[in-house]
Amino acid sequence: MSGRPKGQRRQISNGTSENYEANSSPSVSNYNPIAMINKEINGEDCRQLLMKVDTMREILRMEKISLPQIVVVGDQSVGKSSILEAISSIELPRAQNICTRCPLELRMKSAPSDSPDYATIRCDGVDEMIIQDLSEIPVRVIQCTNFLTGDMINVSSKPIFLTVYKRDIQDDLTLVDLPGIVRTQIEGQSPTIYNDIVTLIKDCVKHESAVVLHVIPSSVDFSTSESIKICQEYDPRYERQMIAVSKIDKHDKGIAERLQGIGSGSLRLPLGCVAVLNRKQEEIDAGVSFEEMRRREAEFFRTNPAFTDVPQEYLGSQELIKKLVLIQQDRIRCTLPRVIEQVKEKIHTMREELKQIPSVILTETDTRIAFSEILRKYRRAVEQRVQGDYEIKSEKAGEKFDQHARGKWDDRIAYHLKMIGKCTSEEIKKILSKFTSEQHKPQVLQSIEENYGGGLPNFPSSNIIQQLYQPYHRELEKPCKDLVLWVEEYMIACLAYILRTVLPAQANYTLPLSHELIKIIKASVNKTTTASDNMGANDTLIGLQAYCSIVHARIVDHLSQLCEYWFIRNGVLVLDGELNTTLSPADLLKCMKELPILEQKRASLRRSIEAMERALVEAQK
Repeated sequence: MSGRPKGQRRQISNGTSENYEANSSPSVSNYNPIAMINKEINGEDCRQLLMKVDTMREILRMEKISLPQIVVVGDQSVGKSSILEAISSIELPRAQNICTRCPLELRMKSAPSDSPDYATIRCDGVDEMIIQDLSEIPVRVIQCTNFLTGDMINVSSKPIFLTVYKRDIQDDLTLVDLPGIVRTQIEGQSPTIYNDIVTLIKDCVKHESAVVLHVIPSSVDFSTSESIKICQEYDPRYERQMIAVSKIDKHDKGIAERLQGIGSGSLRLPLGCVAVLNRKQEEIDAGVSFEEMRRREAEFFRTNPAFTDVPQEYLGSQELIKKLVLIQQDRIRCTLPRVIEQVKEKIHTMREELKQIPSVILTETDTRIAFSEILRKYRRAVEQRVQGDYEIKSEKAGEKFDQHARGKWDDRIAYHLKMIGKCTSEEIKKILSKFTSEQHKPQVLQSIEENYGGGLPNFPSSNIIQQLYQPYHRELEKPCKDLVLWVEEYMIACLAYILRTVLPAQANYTLPLSHELIKIIKASVNKTTTASDNMGANDTLIGLQAYCSIVHARIVDHLSQLCEYWFIRNGVLVLDGELNTTLSPADLLKCMKELPILEQKRASLRRSIEAMERALVEAQK
């Protein structure tokens, strides 16, 4: 493999070709293992980068931010622990039933040549422990697992952090091992155990920054694996998935083709597949070392006829480590800048949300100050809308006004009053226009004849005009009353809406205080409708048409002025006084006193902001 000249192409069994260009850049979506392995890599730089990501992941584990990571998934008892042991050269817990019941973040770090091998382990509620004897790791992992799950059978989403420092580790690597998928519930186990594990897997693999390492036995069709099906939902083109083929000594016919993505049951993955020889139980019992196991693995692939024509990059734990290290490095470099920007955006959003939470209210003085500020904003908001100082939303600009469409009423007070005035004007105009119609002419002539008396010729008596007008005067009552009722109903709804907009959205007292103040609004606006409405008409009119025109103008102008005065000018003054005096300081404190849940939210936001800021500091070191 290493002897091929730069740029040489090799035909593979399905007729396609691979280009081993040593200088090509590694990519998760276009993986070229030989080029990646041959690429010059700054080892210390990569270690520092991975250390930053590991630290950030731990700091941000409670936040909804996913950092680059390699997630190990698979069914229960498919050999995940054996694969991880082969990669890390440390023993991990084994059991007949589900043994991985929490996410295990396994960090493998290179130790100085003059330093002894050791490990550290910790989880929520358990302080970091130093493990000098690496054989104790399985016991410590089980202890942390039991602490987090509280029993021996169920799972938890809280992670265990296991960091291993060994002299024989060439490149730092971090893997997140997830619980194996179970289908059969055992006695005492949660009935939702399957869904719990699948949800945990989905939460980890759905992010684009995650690479998924599937562990699938060699005797199973890769395409039918459940973990593959779960990940296909989030990565349908398999661009960030690879397979570690376990239990290779029990392989079926055609395994060589399937490793290379050829034939039935295979998957053509850009990141490829690697077969690994697991330690058998008798080898574990006999104390076969990991170094010896790797020698046996190499001998197995070299002498087994099934793998004679399989390229080396598909075979062995060493090849798997090389791939994982390089994929990890590439994934971090590609996605970390986006993650940092995402963290900055989240900090900005949370700071804005924190600003929206009102100050703590503990005393009547605090209450009065906060309430006075609410009323100040309320008066200003109403005044702006009366003056026409409001935002016109583009989707509403072209809509035709409909006085009956309550669902479309909004807080543009000046606009709505003008439009309802126009509607009322049109209704009155229709009623009064009957006087000038041809159908009304015979009635006019008859009235002139009936009321003929001593007067100047061609100058009809005012009695005639009043007599003709009187039957229609009663018809004017309905549009006038409708106008008043509409303005009353609209203003109650509008003032209540504006009040809700100025109340702090995050305050726990918004709802109860809103209910109390809306009662005051309704009572105050109803008081304004008791004012007298004497719509006197000009008693000197010289013609029927002129009379109607003046009546029309008088009614519309007078009603509009009355509505504006009683409902807006005077009404808001009355309302302001009612709001200031109806609720006593004790009543306000009862409504506005802060609930514990709001302080918890404030503290939670502050913790999240502080964690994200610490994560950014780590990223910039």
